Amino acid sequence: MSYDLYFWREEENLKESADKICELLSDDSQVQGVATLARSVVRQRFRDIFPEIDDGNIDMDWEGAGSYFQISFNHADEKNVNCIIITCGYKLLDSPDTMNLIIDVGNSLGCALYDPQVGERFGQPESQQTS
Repeated sequence: MSYDLYFWREEENLKESADKICELLSDDSQVQGVATLARSVVRQRFRDIFPEIDDGNIDMDWEGAGSYFQISFNHADEKNVNCIIITCGYKLLDSPDTMNLIIDVGNSLGCALYDPQVGERFGQPESQQTS
């Protein structure tokens, strides 16, 4: 059983619900108003916080805290992503420190967390550092 988290940055207030935007991004659809992020920067941020992560280039895998998470991306083009998808082992929820580190990485990229299990998109950080 897994627990999924989605991160994206909106450049403007979008009319669609977070659930609909997530659905569109999951289909690799372009969503006007959703920022693109340099894939290399996103991958480096995760490597900085989780140095033991296995960077398979297409996706990234981490094991620890009695569980795991996998990172995959929805691509705007071959060098940029518009959505970061984290699939966590359900036991990772027992490690709030690890979960908070994942959220911190997303926030450091200016992305807000969308948690489809509870149907909530949390506030987008003010700071939108991307380099």
